[in-house]
Amino acid sequence: MNLFSFISKYFWVIGAFVMLFNLRASPQLREDLMRDPVFACEHRRLKQRYTLLLLLPWIIMGLGIMSGGVHSVWSYLRPQDLDAWVLGLHAYNLLLAAACLVWAVWFRGARTIAKHHLFEAYFFGKPVTITEQRARLFALLMFVGYIVSIVSLALSDVKIPG
Repeated sequence: MNLFSFISKYFWVIGAFVMLFNLRASPQLREDLMRDPVFACEHRRLKQRYTLLLLLPWIIMGLGIMSGGVHSVWSYLRPQDLDAWVLGLHAYNLLLAAACLVWAVWFRGARTIAKHHLFEAYFFGKPVTITEQRARLFALLMFVGYIVSIVSLALSDVKIPG
């Protein structure tokens, strides 16, 4: 199996590992976790939910590919084919982005994101502090960006290799 075929079939595993690697705690967060056991317990529960929600798309992709439901990772770039696995992945991601937006804006999720350093952002290579306002903005951009990407994919005619 050549490298291109390997990546086409197992990209979902690579994506899951990269996602898990990015869940590591920042040095500031590690200090907060050691200092406050209540915060650490809350953070652990939040991180478990967060991890599960972010692993599910990779699992859906992997199940689609390994079961033969889709040919490869490239099939997910063609929502216009109306394949159930492809539509399922995109529907899940869209619902996740919408839920994140609602949580961040109306249910104090932005405060939780900022307090627990749930993600890191960089601007021209320099770290950016995530505030509540920035967390809300990122949630909005994630939702709108996902809609734009799905529409763009559906309107394009991506050729699937192999």
